[in-house]
Amino acid sequence: MIHGYDEGAFARRLHYERPIQASLEAFRAARQATGELLERLGEADWLREGTHSESGRYTVETWLEIYARHAHDHAEQIRRARETAGTRRSQPGGPPRPAGGLPP
Repeated sequence: MIHGYDEGAFARRLHYERPIQASLEAFRAARQATGELLERLGEADWLREGTHSESGRYTVETWLEIYARHAHDHAEQIRRARETAGTRRSQPGGPPRPAGGLPP
């Protein structure tokens, strides 16, 4: 059984105000390691499946389809968060915006 979790609650604890570089490096390393694992999957591995607590049948291909979109979803979340932070920073009385106009 693959168990779902409250993604919103998890995300609220990630302290988005911290520097992004370590997260980008972790993402790069995770993608590299995943690629190395996928290259080594045999035919029987690709046929494996399980059950997800929220979405039911879950195959390696299901996981790969979700994983392929995952980074794009996070990039969009980051863009929205930066836009929201920029809006708050540009309001009267808000913290000053850095040179270049983007929040840190």
